This record gives sequence, structure tokens and C-alpha cells, in this order.
Amino acid sequence: VGDDPSGQMVRALAQIDGLDLELITQEFTDSGLTVVAEEQGSERSFLSSLGAMGTFSPADLGPEALAARYVLFSGYFLLPGLQGEAAGELLARARRGGATTVVDTGHPDGGWTEATRTELFEHVLPYTDILLPNESELRGLTGIDDVEDAARDLAARTDAMIVAKLGADGALLCAGEAVHRAAAPAVTPLD
Repeated sequence: VGDDPSGQMVRALAQIDGLDLELITQEFTDSGLTVVAEEQGSERSFLSSLGAMGTFSPADLGPEALAARYVLFSGYFLLPGLQGEAAGELLARARRGGATTVVDTGHPDGGWTEATRTELFEHVLPYTDILLPNESELRGLTGIDDVEDAARDLAARTDAMIVAKLGADGALLCAGEAVHRAAAPAVTPLD
């Protein structure tokens, strides 16, 4: 987090909720900020200013960060210092320590270019046990419109278990060729 009111607010809210956070404060930097725009019937849109997240690097992670049963790497495209080879090295280290690695990339700012796909397939996905794409990310990574075919393709190319979030259509899990779907409960969202 940055050394600013937003960073102080995160610390204060964590204390109220009883969370045990290890926050690194980046002096003279603002905290990252994301604004979510949502319209009923449309996909959510995110606008992010990286702030202190833009300087986060492997050197900021202590060895205990990867010494867990599960290691989740979320927000890949919001952490430029942890992309590409840096991400692969961290995930490989976590695996060597016995962790199951889980990756939720998010959506790249520049869209799903061939360079973005190549980076993920070469440096990140070989060390990923479980991948958590949403429908758009699943299609973007594979270039395949049908979500079940895209999940099968991704599972075959990576040996990862694919757990795709499909919004109102629920979720699907793909391990190898087998695809299992779970329906979303019918709800009326409040916001």
C-alpha cells in the first residue's frame, strides 16, 4: 500500500475486521485504486491506477509467503513486477515447497494479444495447478468461443485444472477431457 490516507484506511479496516495483514508500505507513493463500473446485463468494467502495486516485486515476498498448502496468485496484470519469468519462478518455488498453485490472471489492459498469451503459456501456466479464468479470460486465452471446448483446450495445453467462473451460468471445472458444470443459484442482486 502507499503511504497515503487510502493505505491508512486499509490498515484501520483490517484491524476492525480482525484480519492479520502484512502490508508493505511504499513511502511517497499512493495506494493502488480500482473503480468498478457495473450495469445490469453488462460485464463489469475495471479502471485501475496501480500506485504502490506497480512497484511490488519478488524481493517484497518473504519465504513464508510461498510456504503454504495453497498459493494463490491473483491480479497478475495489476502487478507488473511479478509478471513473466518472475511469476514463473515464484510459482515454481511454491510447487517445490509442496504448494498447490492457483492463478487468477484477470483481464489484460491491452487485450489478449499474442504476446500476452505467449507470456502466460511460457512463464506462468507451466507452474499452475489450478487456473481460475472467467468466461472472457477463457476465450481470450484460447481464442475459442465455446467455453467447454476452450476449457478442454486449456487443460490439455497446460495440465492445469480449469475452474471457470461463468457469472449467471455458474461455473465449470475441467480436468483433462472431463467437464463438470455447476449452476448458479437464481438470485436478484442488490447492486
